[in-house]
Amino acid sequence: MKKFLFVTSIIFIAISIAFLYLPLGTIGLIPSIIALILSLIVFFISAKGEEQKKPKVLLAISILTIAIIIGKSTFIEEEIAVDKAFEEKMEQSEEENIQELENELEDLDLEGFDLEEDSLEIQE
Repeated sequence: MKKFLFVTSIIFIAISIAFLYLPLGTIGLIPSIIALILSLIVFFISAKGEEQKKPKVLLAISILTIAIIIGKSTFIEEEIAVDKAFEEKMEQSEEENIQELENELEDLDLEGFDLEEDSLEIQE
């Protein structure tokens, strides 16, 4: 039981460390809190035995990841940069598309059609 909780705690610590680098905000707290709880359980189970160094390290790492995630979400602003070159290219592309459509409309031969207000009839 102790080994299972120890390994599971290590897995959740690894996941929370991965979430530190991803721009997910405070969602990384979930695996960190789970790792903290599992580390506490392993610490109290092994409190009677000799092996208390490893659970203390797990506790320290999980507390550290929680502190870093909270600090990162509090003090660091994640901004989305506006790409002006891309926007200009999109506007230019849109203008070119409009020009092409206008040219195609001019090229259409509508001599055989009688355009009225309510109906469209073909003249013979």
